[in-house]
Amino acid sequence: MVNQNYYSQETAENHMAESDAHDKMDILKSKKFEPKNWTIDDFEIGKPLGRGKFGHVYLAREKKSKFIIALKVLYKK
Repeated sequence: MVNQNYYSQETAENHMAESDAHDKMDILKSKKFEPKNWTIDDFEIGKPLGRGKFGHVYLAREKKSKFIIALKVLYKK
């Protein structure tokens, strides 16, 4: 004999989890993200990591968040 109460509880839990996921997606979609216009003043430039045909690559850190990145500087011709 199949326990109907167990399956209905499991289905309800799955439905609630899906509903929570949809609510979070709706919140993210409703937020207005404005693109950031970066300037060289937003970064602390570190040691060079390499260079290539199109430019140089440097280790850099964003000043506000301290996030470490590789910054590619392209030649302008």
